[in-house]
Amino acid sequence: MTSTTKPKKPLSLELLTAKVLKLEFESITPPSDEPTQIETRIQLAYNYKPEDKLIFAFIGIAISGEEAPFQVNLEYEGEFEINRKATKKEVEPIAKVNCNAILFPYVREIIADITRRGGYVPLHLASMNFSAMMEESRSTKSPRKKVGSRRLVIRNGGN
Repeated sequence: MTSTTKPKKPLSLELLTAKVLKLEFESITPPSDEPTQIETRIQLAYNYKPEDKLIFAFIGIAISGEEAPFQVNLEYEGEFEINRKATKKEVEPIAKVNCNAILFPYVREIIADITRRGGYVPLHLASMNFSAMMEESRSTKSPRKKVGSRRLVIRNGGN
C-alpha cells in the first residue's frame, strides 16, 4: 500500500493592520542649499505567533548625521495573517522579505512627508532589496543593519 500525503497549501499573506509606533522629528538647523551628509539606518524584526497564524513585522528607521539639519526616528509595525499554521523555517522568508516589502512604501511616505512638513525638501528613501538583505543577515547575523549613507543637498522651501 502506498500512503499519500496531502500537499501543503502555499502560504498566503494578508495585511491586517499597519501603524506608527513612534515618530520623532527634530529640526536642528534651518534648511539651506549647502550639501550635508546624512546617515540612514534600518532595523528589521518580526515575531511569529503560530497559534494565531499571525506575523508582526517591525521596521525602524533612524536618520541622523553629524552635520544633518534634522533627525528622524520612526518605528512602524504591520500585523499579517497567514492562511495556515507554518513552521518558523517556512515563515522566515515571508516575514523578512514579503512583509517588509509590503510595509516599506508606507515608511518611505511617512519619512518624505515628515521632512517636507518640517520645511525641508522631502527625503525619499531608496528602494530596498529585502531578499538580498535576508541573505546578508544569514551570513553576518547582525541584528541592526546600516543600509546607506548618502550625500544630499537639502534646499530651502519644501517642494
